[in-house]
Amino acid sequence: DRGFISDSNPIRESISLYGQTTYPISDTFRLITGLRYTKDEVKSTVSNFFSPNPSFINPKTEDVTGRVALEWDLDDTSMTYVSYTRGLKPGGSNLTFSVGEDALVRESFEDETIDAYELGYKTDLMNNRVRTNVAAFYYDYTNLQFQASDFNEFGSGVSNIPESSIYGVEFEMTALIGDNFSMDVKLAAMESEVSADYLALDN
Repeated sequence: DRGFISDSNPIRESISLYGQTTYPISDTFRLITGLRYTKDEVKSTVSNFFSPNPSFINPKTEDVTGRVALEWDLDDTSMTYVSYTRGLKPGGSNLTFSVGEDALVRESFEDETIDAYELGYKTDLMNNRVRTNVAAFYYDYTNLQFQASDFNEFGSGVSNIPESSIYGVEFEMTALIGDNFSMDVKLAAMESEVSADYLALDN
């Protein structure tokens, strides 16, 4: 039998600030903007039987992301919108990793970013007893983080898919039935695509 021993002590420090504004272009049309500042740092000293000599890993992230959206009230009970959002998931360090060009799990992994586009419609029907939301979306990922395995024993950690996307449509409906019951309906159709080559081990 073999066991895994790690003498690692990762420390993460993260700070984030977010602000949002709503600007009325007209009585029924408005512009929404938002900005987020993120600063993230991991201080990790890794020591295990893969790397008996302690390695100091210090991935850092400092970035500004945001959102912009347009909302249009069609009448008192319905509205449509279009939005673009840039999102960020900071990178980090792995407790186990390999070295070399063919390494599948490295000592650190990259920030994950997403460009999210969405077009939607919301409405209340039957004297506000039925609420319906419909949305079409497209998510474009860069360095999508995923749980990866390496050829080494116990060699697992987080790695990155360079380019990928998810797109589809969603439908949600909530209906009040009488005074004591409600009905929820949710439907979605999605497709996903990996659009850049990367090395991965089939578990």
